[in-house]
Amino acid sequence: MDLLTQATFDRESNEAWAQWDLAHLVTHNRIYDSAQNQGFPVNTYPLSFDAPRPTDAWKNVHQQVHQSLYQVLGMTGGLPDLTDVDFKDQTEFEDWHLLHALIHTQLNHKLGLR
Repeated sequence: MDLLTQATFDRESNEAWAQWDLAHLVTHNRIYDSAQNQGFPVNTYPLSFDAPRPTDAWKNVHQQVHQSLYQVLGMTGGLPDLTDVDFKDQTEFEDWHLLHALIHTQLNHKLGLR
């Protein structure tokens, strides 16, 4: 799944956040399945929101998930800090979602996912 299609939505809408959360979970499950099927030793982490919006705790776990994937898959170039975002700021919200979608595109490419 291409998260670029999910990168823009109404940040004020809990329903829109819930839809993004589900799409995001599906993409991570697809990445985990593909990585495990290719012999990469990945761990799964709970990534669904515990609240209607991402919390600081969620941002930290999410960063750890991506850091782990980068290491296990041997990806280079360094992972940006996905915890450093204020989702209440429209520009940061948009920039983060674009950056995050591009990171997922890299993961998909590394695993041969389309």
